[in-house]
Amino acid sequence: MVVLICSILGGIYGPRIRVAAAASAEDQNDVDGSLKSFTRVYDVVEQNFADKPNPDKAIYKGAIPGMLRTLDPHSNFFDPHDFEALRDEQKGHYYGVGMTVQGRNGKTIVIAPFKGSPAYKAGIRPGDMITKVNGDSTENMDTTKVADKLKGPRGTPVDILVLREGSSEPIAFHVIRDEINRESVRDAFWVKPGIAYVEIEQFIENTGRDLKLRLEKLGQNNIKGLILDLRSNPGGLLNEGIAVADQFLDKKAVVVSHHGRLAGADLLRRTRQPRAQLSSRCASESPVRVGCGDRFGGPAGSRPRLDSGRDDLRQRLGPDGVSAG
Repeated sequence: MVVLICSILGGIYGPRIRVAAAASAEDQNDVDGSLKSFTRVYDVVEQNFADKPNPDKAIYKGAIPGMLRTLDPHSNFFDPHDFEALRDEQKGHYYGVGMTVQGRNGKTIVIAPFKGSPAYKAGIRPGDMITKVNGDSTENMDTTKVADKLKGPRGTPVDILVLREGSSEPIAFHVIRDEINRESVRDAFWVKPGIAYVEIEQFIENTGRDLKLRLEKLGQNNIKGLILDLRSNPGGLLNEGIAVADQFLDKKAVVVSHHGRLAGADLLRRTRQPRAQLSSRCASESPVRVGCGDRFGGPAGSRPRLDSGRDDLRQRLGPDGVSAG
């Protein structure tokens, strides 16, 4: 009987297993062939390119990102350095001088030093143009690279040379790096009675907690409407996004679902805590207005306006495309 059952099962599932194995072997052969083609192309480039190519740059910055963009524009590859920088951002603290910089026409401009940071204490001001960092010119340098040069181990020095409007000579600063803590909930204030404004710069560790504290400090029972500013927010940690949703959605409301072809890839995440105790009107009429991307109720670059006609909101909004160092 056992032999008969095994024979029947083998007859049913055996061909499927052989077909699956054959398909798997065929896929592997396709991959091996593609890798051999890539190796041949790289050998040709290496032999004929004007300068000796950097293998890490060719693979990490070229081949792998190019493949991901072809397969899925939403996927990214991080080399060890970029991944470490990403983790630093997600942790909400790093070691550096503590200021934001932005590129303008090939120049690096200081947007603002963080209050109490080494850059702030040294006297670096908004609008200063950074021309050199540790003797290296920043001309046409990507702001991310400039920020990397400003970062470093705690207690180490960095020499910064700036040009300042009204000063005929460059100004040199010798700054000692320290731990820089960044708040993801940058601003929270009353636009008018009952209407609050909150800006979330990025979803990093403790963003949900910081938002809750900001709402409590404002007096969440008095909030009848809320403007939640997510413009230029690149995203971040999923758990913190859910923690933010906790403040506005009912408990166990679905926030995000994910489905994949691999076993265990399906994911369903819900809110965990009851929503914040805002006023009954706020809870019932859904007055949370969210500004995302480069828009805020109008075309990109347009000036945000409120029904009250006040423009102080515009003055509070930070610039786009900045890097921190």
